[in-house]
Amino acid sequence: MLSIGWPEMMLVAAAALIIVGPRDLPMLLKNIGNIVGKVRRMGNDFKAEINKATAFDEIKDIKSSITQPLTDTRREIEQDFNKITDFGVEPTGAIKSKNPDATDVYDEIKAASAKTAETASAAAKASMAAAVTTATTAKAAKAKEKKELQALQDVQNLTENDPAPPARKARASKKKPAAKKAPARKPAAKRTKKND
Repeated sequence: MLSIGWPEMMLVAAAALIIVGPRDLPMLLKNIGNIVGKVRRMGNDFKAEINKATAFDEIKDIKSSITQPLTDTRREIEQDFNKITDFGVEPTGAIKSKNPDATDVYDEIKAASAKTAETASAAAKASMAAAVTTATTAKAAKAKEKKELQALQDVQNLTENDPAPPARKARASKKKPAAKKAPARKPAAKRTKKND
């Protein structure tokens, strides 16, 4: 294994100083730094492309996991119902009419779909009624909460506008008067010496 320590680096630096010269050494170091930077950027770009390819494969797997059941269901439906061929429609017999004289099951399917539509309509009406009831209940609760909040704010405003509660007023009047300060003394007169 190749290990480079400080002594080896000093030796390389001294050799570069002797071979290249002190005038061209900064330019050489700048060029080496640019090349190292380009190599790192290329490596990072390569990693990003590999990650994108991996993510693309994962997306393909997710797509197939979603579309495969749909494709299988379509195949099953096509097998259970009438098959379309070059000569026309071939009934499979999977759906049979209750009336043996009937040539198709169109009327029975139409009647069944009408019943389903009526059931769906009734369910939709019930759902709408429940939604309206819920909305009105929520609206009433919100209005009640708003009234309670307004009452609380009114109480706070009243307490803020009142300068002091009565107990504080009484206490304020019982305070002792401040002690009087002693009058300031006059400074003593300066003595002067008289020269004779």
